[in-house]
Amino acid sequence: MLREVTGHLNIQNFNKSGNPTNLGNLLNIKDVGSELNIKSNTEFLNASFPRLAIVWKGITVRDNSNLKVIMMPKLYNVKLYLKIINNPKAETILFSTDTTFVLSRAGADVEISDNGQTASNPTVMDFKKMGDRLNNLIFSNNDNAGVANFDNIFSGLISLKTLTITNNDYLGTCCMAANAKVTLCRIISGNTGNGADISAVVSACGSLHKKSPSQLASKISETNIAIYPNPSKGQFGLEINPAESGMVSIIITDLMGRVIFKNQQFVQFMTNIPIHLDKEVNGQYIVKTELNGEKFIKRVILKNY
Repeated sequence: MLREVTGHLNIQNFNKSGNPTNLGNLLNIKDVGSELNIKSNTEFLNASFPRLAIVWKGITVRDNSNLKVIMMPKLYNVKLYLKIINNPKAETILFSTDTTFVLSRAGADVEISDNGQTASNPTVMDFKKMGDRLNNLIFSNNDNAGVANFDNIFSGLISLKTLTITNNDYLGTCCMAANAKVTLCRIISGNTGNGADISAVVSACGSLHKKSPSQLASKISETNIAIYPNPSKGQFGLEINPAESGMVSIIITDLMGRVIFKNQQFVQFMTNIPIHLDKEVNGQYIVKTELNGEKFIKRVILKNY
């Protein structure tokens, strides 16, 4: 019946005969408060979270030698990173097929590498709903006949800082590597077909799409909201770096929806708004902010002892 983990959820070293082969006993998990790690589980065949919606820091699925299925169809928000690495027998890797997938902090990293090399069947990958706010995307050494069309896997890709597509032995279609807006650099080599290298991509798909200076300025100035420290003893700062000046509305509730704090304040530049919840009991609280029509939801943990 477990539905939420407020810190890390680490699933590691299930490598003895008789250990679980899947995550069926965690199928109701919806929210992980920090990192989700699924690592070095030789017995695992299926790593699926059918209801998982939010991971507040990052996800790593790595070094699972017999894992065939990785599915998180409801996932819509990961803050910092997604890493799917060295799952050699993976046949199905599907993320956010039912909803839009947001990496909610600008500068997030994604790495999909070394998957499907010894799979019994073609590997199916779907990251179509992932499109924006990326820092680095690495797609390397996914050596499986099912991984032949980068465009189909990442059809929603919009913009990022660096794009690395290397040594995918069956990858033959890669026009998205030209169409995506890249700020710093593209590294494309060692693949096949029109994704073999930069020259092949340009020849098949046209000139590379780069961000204009105005687009770069807009991207750098996007609104960013953070809470420090978190966890706290009841006194913390809500740091707001607005894309445009405006009136910010702040509402803090407990998990039952009881409003414990409300405030409105005009912000023009980066601003730290001090908040005092010293009299509230330990636990998690929801911080909702709205600025110029954009809505943000954060969580803060109080540990007042």
